[in-house]
Amino acid sequence: MGRRLLTIDEYRDNLEKKFGSKFIEDMDSIFSGDITLAQVARKNKIAKMRVSQFFKRMYGKTFRKAKTDGFAKDASGNLFSFEPGKSKQFMIMLPEELYAKTKEYSESMGLSMAVIIRDCMNDFFSKDGLTRLSKIFR
Repeated sequence: MGRRLLTIDEYRDNLEKKFGSKFIEDMDSIFSGDITLAQVARKNKIAKMRVSQFFKRMYGKTFRKAKTDGFAKDASGNLFSFEPGKSKQFMIMLPEELYAKTKEYSESMGLSMAVIIRDCMNDFFSKDGLTRLSKIFR
């Protein structure tokens, strides 16, 4: 007779005790695109393969399979879905000085640079940035 398999809640609690509550938030944020498996691994100083194993145990399927299907469902029945078509990717070129400052800030805050840049873009557009931007391109 083997060891009893932990419930998904027990498994998440154990990961939270080991890596902190931010780890669980980061894992869940993979579905929204705020962070990647590689970034979670770097941030917590663990191998990407190990993070992939955590992902499979937490969400019931590999990241690749979940991404292909567009969703994953954990053992408790909680549904986690990617939101295809809702977000678009594009590259932003930053001057070296601004890049260095952004990178330093992201590391000090424990956030990915993508999250910071996305927040800045949202802030810009929420403050009538489109009107100002349209004046530039006339």
